[in-house]
Amino acid sequence: MKALLLLVSFIGIFSLSTLAQEKCGTMMLPQNITYRTERAEVFETWLAQKSQERRLQRASLRSTEEEYTIPVVVHIIHNGESLGNGANIPTDQVLGQIDILNADYRRTNDDASETFPEFLPAASDAMINFQLAVRDPEGLPTTGIVRVAGSRANYSLSSGQLLSDLSYWPAEDYLNIWVTDLGSGLLGYAQFPVSNLEGMDVDRVSNPYTDGVVIDYEYFGAGFNADDFSQGRTATHEIGHYLGLRHIWGDGGCGADDYCADTPEQERSTNGCPTIPDESCGSLDMGQNFMDYTDDICMNLFTSDQKERMHVILENSPRRVTLANSLGLIPPTLSDNDLGVRQWVSLYNSSCAEVLSPIVEVRNYGNNVIQDFELQLIIEGQLVEELQINSANLPFRGLQLVQFSDVALPGVGSYAIEVRVKSVNNDSDDNPENDLLLETIHHTVPVTGDYYTDFESPNDWVLQSGSALSLSLAPKELANNTAVQFDFFESSEALGTTSRLESPVIKLNPSSNPRLEFSYAYNHPPENLAEAMFVVVSTDCGLTYLPENTVFQSYGSGLNSSNQPSDQAFIPAGSNEWKTASVNLSRFLDDNFIRIAFVGQNGHGNRLYIDDVLISAGPNADFDLSIEEVSNYPFVTCEAEISQEVTISNNGNNSVTAFELNYFINGAEGSTVLYEGVNLDPFERTTVALDLSGLPQGIISQLDIEVSLVTTDDQVPENNQFTTYTYFDPSEISFPYRLDLSNPDWFNFSPEGQSGWEFNDDFTNVDLNTGTELNEEFWLVSPTIYPEQLDGLSLSFDLAYPHLDGKNDRLIVAIDWDCDGIFDQEILSRSGAQLATAEFTAGWGPGDDDWRREFINLSNYLIFEEVRIAIKAVSQQGTSIYLRDIELFPSSRPSIGITNELRVYPNPATDLILVKFNLDRTEPATIRLVDMKGQVLFDKTFENTLNQTYELLTANENNGMYLMQIITPSFKSTQRVIIWH
Repeated sequence: MKALLLLVSFIGIFSLSTLAQEKCGTMMLPQNITYRTERAEVFETWLAQKSQERRLQRASLRSTEEEYTIPVVVHIIHNGESLGNGANIPTDQVLGQIDILNADYRRTNDDASETFPEFLPAASDAMINFQLAVRDPEGLPTTGIVRVAGSRANYSLSSGQLLSDLSYWPAEDYLNIWVTDLGSGLLGYAQFPVSNLEGMDVDRVSNPYTDGVVIDYEYFGAGFNADDFSQGRTATHEIGHYLGLRHIWGDGGCGADDYCADTPEQERSTNGCPTIPDESCGSLDMGQNFMDYTDDICMNLFTSDQKERMHVILENSPRRVTLANSLGLIPPTLSDNDLGVRQWVSLYNSSCAEVLSPIVEVRNYGNNVIQDFELQLIIEGQLVEELQINSANLPFRGLQLVQFSDVALPGVGSYAIEVRVKSVNNDSDDNPENDLLLETIHHTVPVTGDYYTDFESPNDWVLQSGSALSLSLAPKELANNTAVQFDFFESSEALGTTSRLESPVIKLNPSSNPRLEFSYAYNHPPENLAEAMFVVVSTDCGLTYLPENTVFQSYGSGLNSSNQPSDQAFIPAGSNEWKTASVNLSRFLDDNFIRIAFVGQNGHGNRLYIDDVLISAGPNADFDLSIEEVSNYPFVTCEAEISQEVTISNNGNNSVTAFELNYFINGAEGSTVLYEGVNLDPFERTTVALDLSGLPQGIISQLDIEVSLVTTDDQVPENNQFTTYTYFDPSEISFPYRLDLSNPDWFNFSPEGQSGWEFNDDFTNVDLNTGTELNEEFWLVSPTIYPEQLDGLSLSFDLAYPHLDGKNDRLIVAIDWDCDGIFDQEILSRSGAQLATAEFTAGWGPGDDDWRREFINLSNYLIFEEVRIAIKAVSQQGTSIYLRDIELFPSSRPSIGITNELRVYPNPATDLILVKFNLDRTEPATIRLVDMKGQVLFDKTFENTLNQTYELLTANENNGMYLMQIITPSFKSTQRVIIWH
């Protein structure tokens, strides 16, 4: 059985633990942690509204329930195995999984008859079918199964883009299912549907190239392993997430909601295979629901409300609503002579000058072998060249590159460039739909050096790809300031439509350190998350803007620069309603020529403005060596020795054959390493490993890394040094555990080197209003947890936060599971009103009613040798965040919060009595149960008692009254308890 891995937030996930034996579902979070509740609630409001509109429309039209069929493509990403072996699964396994999906979603599954009688009234045919595509995106016949040899032995949660790069079909037309070897015990994960309102994390979910479901090959289909999860229900569960379903227990305890009225509240996920329904939250648990964690053989139903929810998503959500009109399920009709122009391979030559060098790729889509064909190159409606290709001998599906002659453009301007098929095999082409490839280019004179525009007068920037773009009044320092406006307010364009502001061609000086600086203004509607801005760099003169070249991105409230009421079209009132951003462009130096595009994504929200764009190249120098990047450096470490990768860049005009790298710890020189014979030519980079040792324990150390030339002086010394802060702490957590506020053993730290959390006897707090920078972070980092001997692990703490309107401070809980000091897995993230426990008033301080207990189940991390927890406060210059009773438990069960030393419950008890302690310090506790005759039925002393909950089994005791005696060195208590079976 595989081990468990859980990573970042907001995509559906299905995983397996050898310890808890549980399936782990949506949001990439451990169980009991919901995705961002603030956004979720707004999304659910939107979803409920759409559902009501749908019901009313059906009632008014007296229409029957619609049935959906979703075209599916299965991308099998293997490691070179032969067909039917390993990850290169047999076709029958794929066909079997499709059959399972259709049975589960149409309630024709054989085990539907095993649904507990209590849930039969809610069980429903979801009326959703799945069918392997018969037409591929290019209109060719397909089995709906694609097999690709991948580049890795296995893949992880962070491999979505890599899998997509290997094989992808447009997500608006197909449900992409990637089947591969998922490492670290991961069964599968899914991308949640996109909404134009809060509740959907556009930051991670909007990428169409990763939209779909990823399943481990051993859990795809039925019977291909001997596991509890071998019946193909992993895909059923994950596609439920893909269609908008949440976990049956609402990713929380009692009171959490999955927003389906016919699924009872449930305290937690169901594991194993209950023979009768479990009970929690005052009702029976619907553990047989496909959105629980039950073993595959015990899952058997969706409900009516879950069906309704999925249908609303299929009728409204981008990349779901278009599935119904996909051509993927319509068998293609092949013509005899059919040559298609497939794509541009290149257009400009390498210099982005006035000379074009068009190259296109063509494909034979017809039945006949193509021996000859003619292509035409047309610019601005004028035939420029006609190519006759003879003896091509191009078979069905065959590809060929065709290069036209170089073409000199007449000057600066916009040009429509076409490539057309004129003839095929000395006859007309039988399918004109794929005969044309069209591109509009905007040719500019390349700019060099420092380039600035304020958009006050005409320039070489291009407003294109969308009607939302214009030049508009946007007060800044001056009331009559002009900026580029993306007008998404009350837009009639489709959700997700993008508009692009494109720079002229920029010639980078290879000896510079280029940067992009710009200002932007935006007013975020509180119920909108889909609005976004990206800055993307093109390295082929503007022909393509690849996702991996995105250098800036911001979404929703993160893009906000104004506190104006957001129900009106936004116009900035002045410079205080603008933000500035700065982006390093050095990684594009090797490309020489670039273009920069500001891309606005329409979420039907508000207006976005761009202004004062500066592209700075900087000065040249004959000798300039710099530290470009230091990777793998931890700011907290369990080891006194760390290894870092240092990227050195030669920004000078002369070659470098030797350099020295030195590091200093708290000003004291650590070590110097000489690198000789490197032959670093001008504008080249090299990465070297630097091993550091001697970090002092228990203090924040300033770490300085410095590079220097050996034979001459560096003419730009200001870029020779890198500074960071590191804390070496090998201490570990001992259980039972509660953070001692008078002597805290958590690391109080800021990446900028300043501590911010203050401690007193009652709580710890951080002031995010006074003297903090926007987005400045303040960290509390736990000692190391070694979970090997634990049966479970959970974190609880009390939180108080007074929300100041418009100030969305953020609290994040993150995990480091290998002690490398990198806490890149967020397991809890709340901000603003979602974080709040009270409204802010002058002089506010937390009272008894202002605290909320938070619980995080960390049992999914028991498989790791070392675990550390970080609690981060991120400033939006709002108020203060307060924490108290930070406790770790060797249990996955939520521990109730109590203010006194002791609680005995339930009373009356049936088969179990729980004794919960809340002591000020660790001490022995004796628990004694005595009947009314004085007979001692239970007597045991528990050493090291602090905050534990002990269980006393009473199933064999007679009904009646008993005395519970609890004795510790600090107090004694005798309570009457009733046992009644």
